[in-house]
Amino acid sequence: MRPPAVLWWLGLAWLLAGGCAGEPAPGADHILLTTGRPITNGQLDTNPAHQGVVALRIGAVLCSGSLIAARVVLTAGHCAQDRAPEDFLVLIGTDIFGQQTFELGVVDLEVHPDYVPEQGNLPPVNDLALLLLDDSPPVGVTPLPHLQAGLGVTEADIGWPLQFVGFGLTEDDVLGRRMTVTNDLSWVCTTPGGCQIGPVRAVQNTICQDQRPGGPCSGDSGGPAFLMRSGREYVAGVTSYGDEDCLFFGCSVKVDAYQGWIDAFVSGQIGSDCEVPGDCRSGFCQDGVCCDGPCDGPCQACTTPGALGECTRLADGTGCPDGLICNGDETCQAGVCVTGDPPACEDGDPCTAGACTEGIGCTFEPLADGTPCPDDDVCDGANTCRAGACTRGRAPDCDDGDPCSRDDCDPVGGCFSEPLAEGSQCGQGACGPARCLAGVCTPSDPPECDDADPCTRDYCDPRVGCAAERLLDGDSCGDCRICLSNRCQAEPGCKPAGCACSAGGRGGLAGIASWLLMVLTAIGWSRRMRPGRLRGAGKESCR
Repeated sequence: MRPPAVLWWLGLAWLLAGGCAGEPAPGADHILLTTGRPITNGQLDTNPAHQGVVALRIGAVLCSGSLIAARVVLTAGHCAQDRAPEDFLVLIGTDIFGQQTFELGVVDLEVHPDYVPEQGNLPPVNDLALLLLDDSPPVGVTPLPHLQAGLGVTEADIGWPLQFVGFGLTEDDVLGRRMTVTNDLSWVCTTPGGCQIGPVRAVQNTICQDQRPGGPCSGDSGGPAFLMRSGREYVAGVTSYGDEDCLFFGCSVKVDAYQGWIDAFVSGQIGSDCEVPGDCRSGFCQDGVCCDGPCDGPCQACTTPGALGECTRLADGTGCPDGLICNGDETCQAGVCVTGDPPACEDGDPCTAGACTEGIGCTFEPLADGTPCPDDDVCDGANTCRAGACTRGRAPDCDDGDPCSRDDCDPVGGCFSEPLAEGSQCGQGACGPARCLAGVCTPSDPPECDDADPCTRDYCDPRVGCAAERLLDGDSCGDCRICLSNRCQAEPGCKPAGCACSAGGRGGLAGIASWLLMVLTAIGWSRRMRPGRLRGAGKESCR
């Protein structure tokens, strides 16, 4: 990448098959276009993002350029001076002689209105030109953003790396390959009338480097000088002029100083009103304005305040509705439209079913009668739906049948019982008042129950009073007597052990047995089926 002569690069003569030099550019016939000055320390540029760096074949001259919009190329003014659109052939590819090269024509061009060609030893001023292509580039070749005025290069950027790309000669005299070289920014000139850089005078609105370790040269005129801003690569310079041998310095046009002119040509203009893509030089009409590129995603817009005409990612959380109700509210997240949560369609009524209908929203229908609608209280019973309303069921019966316990229902745990305190009253039944003793409901003064039948067991039931339970055949109903067919009869083969009882049957063993039965009767009354006193004992005299 080297300049053709003195202080400027007018492009490189197109090499013929024999390898001879081409013709000088019109309007500069005193300048010899050479082919022997190679790029310094460059390498092949295979970066896919740089496919927008193009070669310009202009008759016998070769220049470079940058695709900054879908159909617009930015290049040096001296490459387009006194040229017509039909003189240009735009070549896209890593090697313009390769089979993958894509060719486009030019239908319009504009050299900067204040362009001044070189004058003696003074380089060209405002050395920029714009070309309008006759068609869009192939898929995958994306425009390279040019640096805006708000991000413009200043002296604070001195020392930052610039990456130069172009199709000029290499050290091996190979032409037409996209090469790159990186060098640090050394000088920034914005002074009207130019700046003194050692023995050389730079013109206003140029940025320059010292060519060490390398820099652009012949055939690289119009090519980009890339500068990084916040992780994004911008075309910050357009290769313009340098020393004859490309050894000491090189300068590029400071692109950000020409934003208004560039934008007016690129978009016709960017941010202006449009109805169809043909209204915009960029070929992109989005949201009613000319946009700098394709911007048709739901989370991108060309109408962002402060960036009108620039395709901008919408802020996270910005709505991107698809017009449907039932799939939730869509919002932008990291530039992607993300579907939200569908509407819950819940009205809080367990006896209705909610559903979402497009164009209407949530609707609710009553559930069938008998559908369970349980709540958090088990003491309500089994709740069910009736006519669209939840109806309480039958409460559980928590009575455990024990009069000496307190029965209740817990909403979570259900039925439970707690023992009453010792001595607590446990009822006033047919057997008289009773109290809890050792957890058993015991009558305080039970009545004497006797139905005069020795083959029954007599007791007092608090619910009905005195009651009797018939003994089974073979049960004892007295000394050497058993019940048979509900009658107390002598037990065959049994002999009394002696007769020490009185006529009333209250003495001896019979009296003791009678006393024990009375005690057992008093204790057993507290249960639902309490044994009575053995009728045979004490009623019969010894025989």
